[in-house]
Amino acid sequence: MAKYKLWLTVLSVLVVVLLLFNGALILAWLKARSAALDVLASVRNSVAVMGREPFETVVHIDQEIPLNTVVPVSQTLTVPLDIEYPLSTSVNTYFNLPVLGQQEVAIPIDTVIPIQYDLTVPLHMDYPISMTYRLQMDVPISVEIPDEIRAPVDQFLEQIESALR
Repeated sequence: MAKYKLWLTVLSVLVVVLLLFNGALILAWLKARSAALDVLASVRNSVAVMGREPFETVVHIDQEIPLNTVVPVSQTLTVPLDIEYPLSTSVNTYFNLPVLGQQEVAIPIDTVIPIQYDLTVPLHMDYPISMTYRLQMDVPISVEIPDEIRAPVDQFLEQIESALR
């Protein structure tokens, strides 16, 4: 009978220890559930705030852009000329006289020659352009999160919250 009491005592102590362990486990699970519900409420609030405010960031661009091309030019230019050209010179010439023979004469020329002319200049060329442009800039970007994305995320978080309750 002493053996029976010993086993009964051991089993009673073991049942009490297991009950205490299960109580502690349930208490820890309730605390974790409460913390998870708090986190879900915070996440749902953050998603709601993100839906009202745009997501803003700055993108830094540092890029080299090569430019290699040929620019064809086919154009006709008309240059009007309206100038006066002064001419001051002396022309030496001769003529034959029957009695005197060959006579040399210097004829002075002092005049102004008016020139009025439209000069047409055709241009037909290909200009090659080869360069590398370094683009460095910061571009601010603002993106609003559409309701088509925010609503399903909020519904998913609501389902998780209702499953935890």
